[in-house]
Amino acid sequence: MESDRKNVSQNVLMSKTRETLYREGLEKQLEVNATWRRVFSIEASTANLKLSDDETRKRNNEESKRSLAELDVVRCSFRVNRLEEKLCEMRSREIKTLLKRARDAEVSALTRKLGDLKSTIDAVKRYPNVVSDSKRNEFFFSDCHQQWGLGRWYCECLSRRKTWTAYPSEKWFVTKSGVQLYSPMGRMLMDFSDQSVYSQVESCLYVDVGENVDANSPKHTHTHRYGTECLSSKSDLAITAPEFLPKTWHIRDGVWSGKEPSSNSTSTTLWFLKECNRNFATGITVLTSARACLEYAKPGKSYVVQPHYPKPLLVNLSTGLPSTREGEGHKFHVRLYMFLRKPQNRHVLELYTCRGHGWICIAKEPWNSTSTSRNVQITRDRSIHSSKWEMWPGVYRRMSSMAARLVNRIVKRVEVPESKPAFELFGVDFIMTQDERMLMYEVNAGPCVKDSERPMIAEMLNICIPWGVDNHNRSRDIWERVEIQGVPSIRAKIR
Repeated sequence: MESDRKNVSQNVLMSKTRETLYREGLEKQLEVNATWRRVFSIEASTANLKLSDDETRKRNNEESKRSLAELDVVRCSFRVNRLEEKLCEMRSREIKTLLKRARDAEVSALTRKLGDLKSTIDAVKRYPNVVSDSKRNEFFFSDCHQQWGLGRWYCECLSRRKTWTAYPSEKWFVTKSGVQLYSPMGRMLMDFSDQSVYSQVESCLYVDVGENVDANSPKHTHTHRYGTECLSSKSDLAITAPEFLPKTWHIRDGVWSGKEPSSNSTSTTLWFLKECNRNFATGITVLTSARACLEYAKPGKSYVVQPHYPKPLLVNLSTGLPSTREGEGHKFHVRLYMFLRKPQNRHVLELYTCRGHGWICIAKEPWNSTSTSRNVQITRDRSIHSSKWEMWPGVYRRMSSMAARLVNRIVKRVEVPESKPAFELFGVDFIMTQDERMLMYEVNAGPCVKDSERPMIAEMLNICIPWGVDNHNRSRDIWERVEIQGVPSIRAKIR
């Protein structure tokens, strides 16, 4: 443990703060500026010497070798260099002013850094005694910089709890794909970490496959698959719950997988080709036929293919309410957040839907049934918050009901840890038609979140990781427990 504390000290002290880097950059600028000032001074002195020499020759009645044009060039060079020298001097004064401020900021940053270092060392030193106390009221989290997922957000929310302490992480090993993985320093088990091997809570629902290997070894080679891929994978979702989605076909490695679109389907004017492993609308291409989708698909990739659903409900861009004026209505979808939770020592799956926070995402341009423009057909950007949308209460009830039916469909396929609590956050997108049908667009595991989602995430963690929660500051209006009908239990993960 003593060596761990030394490593923490060395790593923190060796890493430069942003303020230090800024100060060093200014010092380099000052040095470069001083060099140029000397260059301009020398060149100006050289030009002045030439002019003086010529004047001396004239006074001595000696013949000058320079023409009038050459003399004008020398005079101009002298003036320019003197001007450049003065500009360099002014720039130096400016940099020195900035440098003084930068040094003051650097001192403040280093003071904070030393304070953080002390806190980190204290946390590492305190950890063994705290966790051995059965009645402890302090808990630890460690941000292991997972490339994917919401671990950073979860750690940030936990840091705002008075009874939770940040624990340092260190480099673990590099994966075959070149990704640097981290673990809590000393491979310690945390109350929460985004590196699930060292966390007492799982922040995603997945199962290990393959041999059980030593997780402490740098040769840690176990692989995993996510138990919720049947939701988050576009192709798996279309197979799992086809009745919730628009009609869907599949292309794998440049050929139709399963049934091809029938001739009755070719009358649709717009088709959407979606890469199965892409999110945030980045892998969607709008085309005019199923054949065009097949021709556009790249070998080695998997896609889902969907025709445009009939009679989309169109809304006003500013209000989000149904538009009655022709040519002004925009396509939209509604984002519902939900999470699945497996409580500690219980093999049950709970569903919570977010009634207090959601988004209406509206296309930038009015809808046109023949346009392939992404601004017309793709609804990605957040437009109106659910609290400002008059239709939200009724639409939310329908979305929540569909979410429960969907989860009930897949609950038997989800595997979770035997004793650990587990949870996972999803963003579910819905579309609506003029005849009041509601279709599920897609389900995103680890959805893109922003600062506006912070209260939602914090309250979700209050439910899933309740240790050290100040119940006086809880908001109980954000999440709603939704009953899953039919299946009361789920399988446990096999270790």
